[in-house]
Amino acid sequence: MKILIGYDGSDGADAAITTAGGLLAGSDVKATVLSVWEPVSVAAVLSRVLDRTITFHPITLEEQKQAMIDVGLPEAVADDNARAVALMADGDCDYLTADVLSILGRAPRSFEQFARDHAAAFSSVRAAA
Repeated sequence: MKILIGYDGSDGADAAITTAGGLLAGSDVKATVLSVWEPVSVAAVLSRVLDRTITFHPITLEEQKQAMIDVGLPEAVADDNARAVALMADGDCDYLTADVLSILGRAPRSFEQFARDHAAAFSSVRAAA
């Protein structure tokens, strides 16, 4: 199993892609990721950033589906989502391009920097908005 990391779209790449007159209008840009990581490596980065132990525990497709149902997703949606995630975990989306670099005009930030920038989103307790 691998985790696909795509974490720099918030820097304006989404506008470049979606704007009718944008930089990439008419281009054949693939939705790609910046890197492919093993889950234990992601857990190690999050552990370091959050200063607490994060561990990876693989779950089956059925467990994943049930977890989505338990939080309110309709069964058909949960089934489709679980199958899509399973395909990604099996390497179905393991391809990288330089599209993000081309869009941003610079190297993307690291996953660790992204995790630091968004540490609150990875916390179990969120501050009131």
